[in-house]
Amino acid sequence: MNRDTTKIRKRQGYNASQKKERRQKRRKESLGAGIRLFRNVGWKVLLILVVVGALAWLARPWLYELRHWSPSELRNLKKIEISGNQMLIWDDIVNASGVELGMPMSAIQTDSITSRLSKLPLIQKAEVKESFPYTLVISVTESGPLFTRLSGDGWKVYSEKATVMPMSISSAYQLPVVSAPETELKSIAEFLAGLKTLDPAHYREISQVVSDRVLSGIEVIYRDTDYKTLFPPGNPGAEMLENYRKLTEGLSEELADVSVIDMRFPGFAYTKPFEKRHNDG
Repeated sequence: MNRDTTKIRKRQGYNASQKKERRQKRRKESLGAGIRLFRNVGWKVLLILVVVGALAWLARPWLYELRHWSPSELRNLKKIEISGNQMLIWDDIVNASGVELGMPMSAIQTDSITSRLSKLPLIQKAEVKESFPYTLVISVTESGPLFTRLSGDGWKVYSEKATVMPMSISSAYQLPVVSAPETELKSIAEFLAGLKTLDPAHYREISQVVSDRVLSGIEVIYRDTDYKTLFPPGNPGAEMLENYRKLTEGLSEELADVSVIDMRFPGFAYTKPFEKRHNDG
């Protein structure tokens, strides 16, 4: 091995040794900087983490409650708005609804309130909703007078729900008079209410309504006609009323000799003539 090769190898060994020393020096400096940083800041961070962890462990019950918490629990009922009432006063509706000022908004169940209000005799329909942040809005449609009836203790005025209304009979003289047992009033009320909604003019022409238990129908007597009309129980429906209108308008002269028009069967109308007028054939 010549002298030049030996010098090159020695030089390479020296350079490697210097690089190694520099790497060791940098590692020592980095380690020292890390230790100094931990002395200045790291222990504080570690302390914070320990405290936060301890607090989280101790707050587990509250965290569970927080997951099930609703913002509405911070709100209490402060205002109740009621519209549509004329016969019922504010206190009557609020007491029937089962709510009171100051109760949590989260405890208010609008469906239950609607159900309770709808059971009142003087309320035909009720709508209940919440208005943010703390108001309950109640809109009611009160039952109106539908017919009169003579019972054991005098004349009474009845509503669409077949319940007695607190009003004088003198103010209801134009209403139809119903002759029927108590058990059949709801069926007659459904018939008259449907008729009043579908054809108000037809409803105003009715003078008397009688329950015919033999024929399982509702016998209607009009103010300006000699014949009676039999309808099926319940809501008459628009089609049946239209058929009746066409029949009475198209055969007005022929109906002069008719005592009964039977509309109980869908799509058909039967008539019964006056017997006395046809004794001679």
